[in-house]
Amino acid sequence: KLLKIVLSFKESIVGRLRYLFNEPHGSFVSGLLFGGSASLSDNLRDDFSRTGLTHILAASGVNVSLFSVVLLHWLLLSPLGRRKGLIVAGVLLFFYIIAAGATPAVVRAGIMAGLIILQLAIGRQARMVNVLLLTLAVMLLVNPRLLLDDIGFQLSFVATSALLFFHPVVEKWFEFIPNTLGLRTAISSSLVAICFTLPILIWDFGQVSLISPLANAIILPFVPFLMAVALVALVASILFLPLGQIVA
Repeated sequence: KLLKIVLSFKESIVGRLRYLFNEPHGSFVSGLLFGGSASLSDNLRDDFSRTGLTHILAASGVNVSLFSVVLLHWLLLSPLGRRKGLIVAGVLLFFYIIAAGATPAVVRAGIMAGLIILQLAIGRQARMVNVLLLTLAVMLLVNPRLLLDDIGFQLSFVATSALLFFHPVVEKWFEFIPNTLGLRTAISSSLVAICFTLPILIWDFGQVSLISPLANAIILPFVPFLMAVALVALVASILFLPLGQIVA
């Protein structure tokens, strides 16, 4: 029953987004927030694939991370206080993971975000390496076949590990690029993630997008802003529908 309620609520939100933004923009925005590109045309999905941008339409760690950061910031500043705010954040994070499809990438990011919330609750600093390894251990304990059978799981952990261990070093190589709108971070993180996931992509899909680093560098800095505007439009439409349409 709980699962049905959460998914029904998600479907109502997706329906409103498609009404506010029209197609194919509505499906694109709902893909940014919850993942999924099934509603897009085959040609448009092929365009995303050829430019190496399919990942922004898949529920991923980026969605969960942004959701967690924004939600935590808002709740910790709310009248709820620190303790209740962290509890509410954990509960809402759980519901968001379900709404986003609970794919391995989402579950991975959800567990890591949950551990960060636990870190704030108990007042102890977590080492991200330990958080990543604990998350890996928990997921493989539940389903060991993820390691060999699930491409999303492989890509998620390889990309996260690469960003954790190598991105700080690689980003220093791009200090000549201004970090306006996170441009330098977008370029360096894209290159790191693409380089380390390249063997998996070639092995499983037999192709790789050569324009992907450039496309990601241009697009990624705008993704958080797109998600934020979509949420503002959604909230505005609940308060007053024409206002939501104006924002959209």
